[in-house]
Amino acid sequence: MGTVAEASEALEAGRVAEGKQILEAILHKQADKDDESLLAEQEQALLRLGQLHRDQQDAQSLAKTVVDSRQFMASIAKAKTAKLVRVLIDYFNDIPNSRDIQIAVTKENVAWSKKEKRIFLKQNLETKLIAQYFEAKAYRDALPLITELLKELKTLDDKMILTEVHLLESKVNHAIGNFPKAKAALTSARTSANSIYCPPMMQAQLDMQGGILHAEDKDFTTAASYFFETLEGFDSIDDARAALALKYLLLCKIMLNVPQELPAILEGKVASKYAQSRDVEVMKAVAEAQRNRSLEAFEQTLRQFKDELASDPIVRNHLSALYDTLLQQNLLRVIEPYSRIELAHIAKMVHQPVREVEQKLSQMILDKVFQGVLDQGAGCLVVFDKVEEDETYEKTLGTLKQISLVVDHLYQQNLVGQSATVGDGLATVAVDKLSGFEGDVELGNRKGKLITIYDCELTLKWTADVDNTVVNGTIRFPEVSHEVEDNNETYRFETELLSESSKIAHDVYTAVRQKLAPSMESVFHRFRTELIDTHAKDLGHDNDAPAPIKEAVPSSSAAKAESSSSYSSPSTGAVSTSTSEVRVSSHLAISQADLWDLLTNPLRIPMWSKAPAQFSPNVGAHFSLFGGNISGQIVEVAAPNKLVQTWRVPQWPAGHHGTLTTELSQGDDSTKLDLILSGIPTGQEDNSQAGLENYYIRGLKSLGYVISLTHSFSLGTIL
Repeated sequence: MGTVAEASEALEAGRVAEGKQILEAILHKQADKDDESLLAEQEQALLRLGQLHRDQQDAQSLAKTVVDSRQFMASIAKAKTAKLVRVLIDYFNDIPNSRDIQIAVTKENVAWSKKEKRIFLKQNLETKLIAQYFEAKAYRDALPLITELLKELKTLDDKMILTEVHLLESKVNHAIGNFPKAKAALTSARTSANSIYCPPMMQAQLDMQGGILHAEDKDFTTAASYFFETLEGFDSIDDARAALALKYLLLCKIMLNVPQELPAILEGKVASKYAQSRDVEVMKAVAEAQRNRSLEAFEQTLRQFKDELASDPIVRNHLSALYDTLLQQNLLRVIEPYSRIELAHIAKMVHQPVREVEQKLSQMILDKVFQGVLDQGAGCLVVFDKVEEDETYEKTLGTLKQISLVVDHLYQQNLVGQSATVGDGLATVAVDKLSGFEGDVELGNRKGKLITIYDCELTLKWTADVDNTVVNGTIRFPEVSHEVEDNNETYRFETELLSESSKIAHDVYTAVRQKLAPSMESVFHRFRTELIDTHAKDLGHDNDAPAPIKEAVPSSSAAKAESSSSYSSPSTGAVSTSTSEVRVSSHLAISQADLWDLLTNPLRIPMWSKAPAQFSPNVGAHFSLFGGNISGQIVEVAAPNKLVQTWRVPQWPAGHHGTLTTELSQGDDSTKLDLILSGIPTGQEDNSQAGLENYYIRGLKSLGYVISLTHSFSLGTIL
C-alpha cells in the first residue's frame, strides 16, 4: 500500500488509474480508532479521491466513494464525520447534471445517520437535502422535511442550524408564492441569528432574502437598503454573490424611478469592484431606457440581455411592472405637447398596437395619471389641463379627520380635574381620567353658518382619599349629543362604585351623584362653542361667527372649573406645552455603533422606518422621516452616545417643535436605547408615546434586534 503523497505524484504524472488504486487501498484498510496517523492518512485519501472524481466529472464514482467511506467514518469523531460528508456532497455542485444523484446520495446518508444514531450528522444532511430540493425546484418535497426538522431543532435549541433551516423555509415559501409564511420564517431566522454569533455569509443571506421579500411588497426603498447591506456583507468575504446583490440594488433604484442615482452607487468603494460585470451592464441599459422613457430601447435591452433578465426569477417577477411603467412613461412623453392627438399617431410613436395603446390610456385616465378623455368616434385622445385643487376643500377634509382627536382632548382637559367636596368638606372627590370615549362628531357649513352634530358616550374615572382610605369608581354619560342641547334636556348619567362598600365609600358615592356628576353639565354646554372656536378659521369663518348655543348658569363648582380649565386652540394663540416628558426604553441585541448607524444612516433608516428618509447627522441639518410625517433639525451630535433634535408631527400646532433626545449606552450583550421627547403640546402625551413605540421601537423590533422590551411613560415635571 502506498501513501497519499505517492498517489498525488502518480496523478500529476498522468497515471490516474494507479493513483486512484492507491487512494482506494488506503481508504479500505482496516484502522484502529487509536491509530491517529492512519486515520489522518485515510481522511486525506478520502478527500483527494473525492476531488479526483469531481475533476473527472464522474458523479457515479463520487457517489460510490461516499458510500465506501462509511467504514472509515465509523472510526472517527462524529463532528468530523459530518464535516467530511458535507464536503463530499458539495463536490456534486461542480458536476453538471448531477442534481438527482446528489439528492439520492444525501437521502442514503440521512438514512445511514439515523441507523447509526448520529443526530448531528442527520440534521446537517437534512439541511443539505432541503437546499438541494430548493435548487431542484422540488418545493413540495422540501416543505414536509422542513416541518419535521424544525421540531427537532427547537427541542435541541441548535440556533445555527435553526437559522439556516428557517432561511430555507422562507426561500421555499417565497418560491411557491406563500409570502406571509416566507416573511414569518425570515423573522424567525433573524431572531435565532441574533441570539448567537452569525457568520458574515449567513447574515448576508438573511439580508438578501429580506430585500427580496420587501421588493415583492413593492417596498423598493427598504429593499434597496437590505441589498446594500448584502453587497457589503458578500464583498467582505469575497463571495461572488456580491455582484447579484448589486444587480438587485440597481433594480430597486430603477423600480423607484430614480435611474439617475445609479452612477453615484456604482462609484462607491464596494460597488465599483463589480461595475464592469455583465449584470451591471444589464441594469445600466435598463436604466438608460427608463431615463429616456423609451419603450423601444427597453425591448431591445430585453432581447440583448435575454439570459440575464429572463432567467433570473427575482428580476423576471418585476419585468412586467417595469414594462408597464416604461409604457406609461413613454405614452406621457408622446402626449405631453398635445391637447388633442390621434390614437394611431401615438401607437406609431411607441411602436405598439392601437388597441393596446387605447387600453393603457384608458387605465391611466381612470388612475388619474393625467386628465383627459378618449374620443373613440374620432379615434383621438383629448388631454385636459390640470385643475387646481381647492385648498379650502382640502383644509376642510383635514379638519374633519382631526375632529375626533380634538373632541377627545377637549373633554380630557375640561373634565379631568373636576372635583366636589365630600361630607363636611374636609375631603374631595375628583375626576382623574377620561377612561372611555366613543361616538361621532361632525362640523360643517349650512347656509353660511357653522353647525355641529355629535353623539358621544363618555366614561370618567373618579378617586377620593378620605382618612387614608382610597375610594374609586366611574361615571358614565351614555348620551352627550346635540339633541340633548337642542331639546334643553338634562344629561343622564350612571355611577358605579369600584371599591369595597363602607360608610366612607357611601359618603363619597353620594357626593359623586349629587355634586360631581351634575357639575359636568357646564362643560357639555360649552362644547359647541369650544369646537367652533377651534375650527372656525379652518372652514373659512371668523372665530366670532355666531352659532346656536345654549346659555346655562353653572353652579359654583362648575364655574370654578370653567375658569380654571380651558381648551387651547391649536391654530391660534400661544401653544399650551405639557410639563411632562415621554420616555421609551428598549434593550437591543446589537452593538452601540451599529445601532447608531441604523438610526442616522439614510440608507439604513428605511430598513426599520419602512419609508424614505432624509437625514444627515450633522448639527443644523434638517431631517424628514416616515415619508415626511416627522421633521425637525439636528441640535446636538455626540456619536455614538447621544443625538438631540427638534421634532414635530403634522398634527401639532403650526411652527411648534418638541425636543427628542436619543441616548445609546453599550451593555455586556446589548445596547440600551432611550428616547426622551419633551415640549409636547398639552393633551398629546399619549399619542406621542404611542408614536415612539409603534414607529421607532416596533420598527427596530421588526429587524429581530429586540431581546427584551420595557417601556416607561414618565409624567414627572421637568425642572
